[in-house]
Amino acid sequence: MFEELKGQIEGLTTQPSDTEHVVLCLEKKVDTTQHSVADLTGQVTKDRLLWVANQENLTVLGEDFNMLAGDIRENKAIVEWSLQRIQKDLGQTTDTLKLTRATVDEQTRRLDEHDAKLLDQLT
Repeated sequence: MFEELKGQIEGLTTQPSDTEHVVLCLEKKVDTTQHSVADLTGQVTKDRLLWVANQENLTVLGEDFNMLAGDIRENKAIVEWSLQRIQKDLGQTTDTLKLTRATVDEQTRRLDEHDAKLLDQLT
């Protein structure tokens, strides 16, 4: 673009109309450039605002994630404690069932012996 203008300037004669034409062309190019710079500045401002908003969202998401991770850790600890308690209770229940089963077996054996004695006495 600059080379094109430079060529136009070098090819001009010294007539005032040629100089005015060059000045008008340069003013038009400057005006176009200023509009382009203004458009880019506006876009940069929008992009900056989006970037700031994204950084804020990222911060909030990070805080939410850390809070959620903390809740998960706490819940995991509670569940693990509950499972240990259940296993302990199941162990005690199993021991109680074994003792009850042994008692029932012993009582059944005694009743069977007693029945056998009664049958022997009847016969």
